[in-house]
Amino acid sequence: MAHLDKRAIDVSSTQGGVLTRSQALELGFSNRQIDYRLSVGRWQRVGDLGYRLIPVSDPRQLLQASTILIPDAVVSHGSASFIHGIEKHWPERPSISVHSRTTHALPDVEVHRCHDLLNTHVTQIEHLRVTTPERTIFDLASTYSLGRLSWAVVHLATEGRVFYPALEKVVAEIGRRGKPGTARMRELLESLDLGESDGSPLERRGRRLLDRAQCPCGFESEYPIPWSPRRRFDDAFPSHRLAVEWDSLRFHGQRDAFEADRHRDRSALEHGWRVLRFTWVDVTETPDRVVQTVRRMLDCRVRSPES
Repeated sequence: MAHLDKRAIDVSSTQGGVLTRSQALELGFSNRQIDYRLSVGRWQRVGDLGYRLIPVSDPRQLLQASTILIPDAVVSHGSASFIHGIEKHWPERPSISVHSRTTHALPDVEVHRCHDLLNTHVTQIEHLRVTTPERTIFDLASTYSLGRLSWAVVHLATEGRVFYPALEKVVAEIGRRGKPGTARMRELLESLDLGESDGSPLERRGRRLLDRAQCPCGFESEYPIPWSPRRRFDDAFPSHRLAVEWDSLRFHGQRDAFEADRHRDRSALEHGWRVLRFTWVDVTETPDRVVQTVRRMLDCRVRSPES
C-alpha cells in the first residue's frame, strides 16, 4: 500500500494538496481503503468531492485545490483582483465563482454563485481559470466606490489589460436591474462617454471647477496648441502658458494614448508651457484639490464680487 500512498501524495502535491474521489479510485484505492484513511486522519474530507492529503495555507494553492475539486470553478472577485494587479494583497479568504446550480461549499474559500459567467469572461493565468479583468471589474463594482473603480480601470488600461469596448460589452451582457454592481458600472461608463458636443461629462465637470477657481485671467476651451495648431489642449490659460487636460479613461487609458500624452507634455515644457492633468477620480472625489492646484499654478486670488 505504500506505493499507492506515494502516488496519491505525488498527484495531490501538484494540485494544491487535494485529491478527488475519482482520482483516488483511478489510482487503485478501494472505498474501504479511502474510508480507513479518513477515519485515522491521514486524509481529510474537503467538501463533497475530495480529500486533503497535504495541509496548505498559501492562497494560490487553496485556489488550485478549489478548481480541482470543483472543475467549473473560476477564480474571481478579490482573488482575481490580486492576480490582475488591482489589489496589492491577497484577500483574507480566497474567492471563486461557480454556477448557481452548484451547492458545494469549501472550507477557507469564499464561493460566489452566479448563472451569467460566460466563457468569454474567463481567461487562463498560470494554470488557473480566472475571470477576465473586465469581468473582475464588474464583480468588484458592488463593493468599490466609483473613484476606486475608476482607478482600477485606469491602472489596467494603461498597461493594456483592460479595453473600453470589452468593458462595455460585459456590462451589456450581464448588467440588469437588481444585479449588484450594475448601477455603478453604468455610472462608470457614463464617465467614459465622449459623445456630447459640449464635451465629455469629465470635461464639463472639470470646467465647472475652473469656473470655481475664479482666476481673473480666465481660460479658453479647445485651445489650439501654439506650436501644433491642428491639435488642441482641453482647456488653457494662455496668458500664463498653463494647459489643463482632462484624462478620460476611454482614450487616455490606452497605452498608445498614454505615451502620446507624455510626449505632448514634454513638448509643452520645451515651449515654456506647463500641463496639469486631472482624472475622473480627481474631479469627483477631490474637487477642492483640483481648484486649489489651479489657483496655485496661476498664483491667482479669488475675484471679489465687485471685480
